[in-house]
Amino acid sequence: MQLARGFAALGDGRPVDAFAELRRMMDPADQAYQAPQCAWAVDYLAEAAALSGRRAEGAAILRDVEVLTGATTAPDVRRAIALARVVLAEDEVAEERFAQAREYAAGAPAWFGARLDLAYGSWLRGEHRAAQARQPLHDALAAFDSLGAAAWAARAEAELAATGQPSPRRGGDGWTQLSAVELQVAQLAARGLSNREIGERLYLSHRTVAAHLYRIFPKLGIGSRTELASVLPAS
Repeated sequence: MQLARGFAALGDGRPVDAFAELRRMMDPADQAYQAPQCAWAVDYLAEAAALSGRRAEGAAILRDVEVLTGATTAPDVRRAIALARVVLAEDEVAEERFAQAREYAAGAPAWFGARLDLAYGSWLRGEHRAAQARQPLHDALAAFDSLGAAAWAARAEAELAATGQPSPRRGGDGWTQLSAVELQVAQLAARGLSNREIGERLYLSHRTVAAHLYRIFPKLGIGSRTELASVLPAS
């Protein structure tokens, strides 16, 4: 039950809910604990943890699952753990973790490769390596489309758009996905205010403003603040 709910929440773009559901099945103190399924779901939990700002918790659970699975050679288990390590990796070891995960891609279901490409492209974009991010994001988008995974395809397309690549879903009603604070930040940025100026008006640090903008761009299918005015509703 928790696995199905967690998977659905992650696909719907609700990583906080997904993490809450998946964590239950990996907590021995919870009645929903399912030891045999922990390894099968740890990559989804890791993804939910990364997207919801719970990397430390996700990493701790991953370590427990690695102990639980021991030296198992089951391909699906090794792939799930490899993908979990990728999405929770610190920046200094991320490139190495991606290379290790690629070793499990040969002969793997297309779903694994698509999620790995999405994770890699998203990480590259976060490292300001937009040109390098586009190919894995293109590959992820094509794979998700062929699999009929609309929610994941939308994420790949949003990430691709944030690299500056034109997107067919560009603009539109993407602003309705913004939280109240994100909408305020976006509207002020569209008017030309700097991060510090926005922070002063909203009582936020300039780093928090930058973090909001980083999340806003993919939701709107754009790659920079100069494009905000063209996709936002009038304030």
